[in-house]
Amino acid sequence: MKKIFRIFIVLSIIMLFISWNKKATTYEAKEALSKHLIGRYGEEFEIGYMGRRSDGKEVWYEAEIYPSKYVGTPKERDKYYRESGTVNIEKGIFGEKLGKAGDTYGIVKVNESAEEFYGKKLKELFGDNVLQVYDIWFNRILEDYSFENIIKVSDEERTALIMKGTIYIFGRVENDEDREWYRKQIYEFTQFMRERGTFEYIKLNFNIIDE
Repeated sequence: MKKIFRIFIVLSIIMLFISWNKKATTYEAKEALSKHLIGRYGEEFEIGYMGRRSDGKEVWYEAEIYPSKYVGTPKERDKYYRESGTVNIEKGIFGEKLGKAGDTYGIVKVNESAEEFYGKKLKELFGDNVLQVYDIWFNRILEDYSFENIIKVSDEERTALIMKGTIYIFGRVENDEDREWYRKQIYEFTQFMRERGTFEYIKLNFNIIDE
């Protein structure tokens, strides 16, 4: 009986030692991140190489992410549509376990929303051959990612909606008359931004490129 008891104690110590050294795996972290992204954005995401990161205090898994719907399209290789996803690693007496998952994909949602919001006016002023590239730092968890709502939330929080970007217009400038026409159209667009309350904190370049 004593022998069985000693074996039980030894096995218990071994199991406890194994538990202390248990590590959260990348597979588990990818599963947790995938579940988080589907819950937040309602769609599947591609999750790239997932590595451990640390700032000396906390440890987490981090990977590049982009929507699965972009696979096989030009957007799949475009950094503009890629952000990062993270899963915290918590340490306890029984080893590691996964904590909260998060992401920065809201930045892409905001940029895409701005493209849609300004696209109608740009099309009216310059035609179809316009490419918008924005860098708007406004990473929020929102149910409504329309740019109208983003402006509203920014106003309610009294935070500046800081926008950077470039608008590429594919056209042709051959003489002073063409230059004056583009100046007029660009001025009309800046007035549109003033009216919508998005002109104060913006650095925007207009590039006219030969079509």
